Amino acid sequence: MRRQPTALQRALGRAERWRRMLESGAATSINDLAAKEGTDFSYIARLLNLTTLAPPLITSILDSR
Repeated sequence: MRRQPTALQRALGRAERWRRMLESGAATSINDLAAKEGTDFSYIARLLNLTTLAPPLITSILDSR
């Protein structure tokens, strides 16, 4: 049986997608990204901090441990 992702897992996924958009040039800044996503600059900035977590922590979150 598959479980729904937790709020933290969804936040990690969003943060990773946004980081990739910034790195690839699909968005030129957090302000540009916020406009494209239709959300607030501060929300994106806070979630982007999740991409700096240590890999073992990310793995644990994604594994629901």
